Amino acid sequence: MNQYLPLKVRPFVGSPIWWDFSCYFQTYYMEWDGPRSYFGYYFTASSTHVDGAGSSISFDFNPVLVSGSSYRTQLVVNGYIMNTDPLGTGQPAYTFAASATWNNFAYNLDFT
Repeated sequence: MNQYLPLKVRPFVGSPIWWDFSCYFQTYYMEWDGPRSYFGYYFTASSTHVDGAGSSISFDFNPVLVSGSSYRTQLVVNGYIMNTDPLGTGQPAYTFAASATWNNFAYNLDFT
């Protein structure tokens, strides 16, 4: 894989500032367990990424039993941030904002 993705993000619409979130798509997987599927994606940060070289993020979509034989899909995001002060906010504030962003993303997914 190792496909380069030149991602740039503005902190808000119309902002003259762009943040570098360039990364490499490393791998994906898909597994089946009867009617349930597990799948996920793994990315590593480029040398210019705000998280710092050596950072990574994975997205895992897993079936979770709701009741009886009814399942829903749960998104699990795991990240590792090398930069101790991304975007000049400090790692705790940055991690909090990233968590809120990915929680909102997960909330808006529709698997129907």
